[in-house]
Amino acid sequence: MRRLTTVLALAGGAVAGLGALNTWLSWRAGPLESSLPGQSRFYHWIRNGELYNIFYKVNGDGSPVVLVHGINAAASSEEMRAPFTGLSQSHRVYAIDLLGFGLSDRPGRAYTASDYVDLIDDFLRDVVQQPAAIIASSLSAAYAIAVAAHAPERVTALILICPTGLQRLADPPQTRQRLVGQVLRLPVLGSALFNLLVARPMLRYFLVERTYADPGRVTEKLLDAYSCTSHQDGARYAPAAFLGGALNLSVRETYPSLAQPVQIVWGREAKVTPVSDANLFIRARPASRLKVFDRAGLLPHDECADEFLELARLVLSEQSGMRNQESDEM
Repeated sequence: MRRLTTVLALAGGAVAGLGALNTWLSWRAGPLESSLPGQSRFYHWIRNGELYNIFYKVNGDGSPVVLVHGINAAASSEEMRAPFTGLSQSHRVYAIDLLGFGLSDRPGRAYTASDYVDLIDDFLRDVVQQPAAIIASSLSAAYAIAVAAHAPERVTALILICPTGLQRLADPPQTRQRLVGQVLRLPVLGSALFNLLVARPMLRYFLVERTYADPGRVTEKLLDAYSCTSHQDGARYAPAAFLGGALNLSVRETYPSLAQPVQIVWGREAKVTPVSDANLFIRARPASRLKVFDRAGLLPHDECADEFLELARLVLSEQSGMRNQESDEM
């Protein structure tokens, strides 16, 4: 009995210690702020009877462009800073923090891919309120494809950055992967494991080895930003769904059917989704155009910001010209 009591006491102390550590790390991260210029707003989104506050930035005037960040443990609209700043000189640009990320609500719910497809669709309908181009990164590119196929009247053009959905992050998760997501959702142990995943050395490794082609871009300021957003209250729930495969989405049927202009952008040195994957998207839809940026990894819109902006402006101007021509013909 004494041994059992001792074991239980030690276990209880360990759990309490982990809980205290998790709380301290969240407190130490401090408040999260957006460094993007423009107006800060919230979209009050209703999903299955629940109200969620979705943070977004908006700036500029002209035809609308919606920017959607990728999905990772420290994701936010900060990823889109360069295109947001550059394109707002000639367009009305929106940068959204998806549910569970950035300054949006981070509820402890079971996230699914359909949550994000519906969020983007509803945001276009309720906030933008007119046809818009979408620039989306990684897994969010698959969500943008789904929206463009489901509601073509809302989407004028797509610029897809290192997209997924044909081979990678397309299939339902296997049992082992689902278990990872379930463990990360556990109250104390899940928080502790997630805090290890987003510890500063791990964030540095992810950014240097898996994200950027130029490791010199991984500054202490960038690490501070990634660390802050990944240590907010509720930060683990959406990444847990991602790591558990619940956010996977196949676009094998929807992507070839798209009627909108599609520009695919890739970093030649991308590792998580290598540039060889671009061949799948071109074969699935030959009308798509591809631009590969040298000296860039997973975020060519950041590493090659000027060249990316030049391409984006060209795509958007062509799309605008086509719409004007269609209006004249009507």
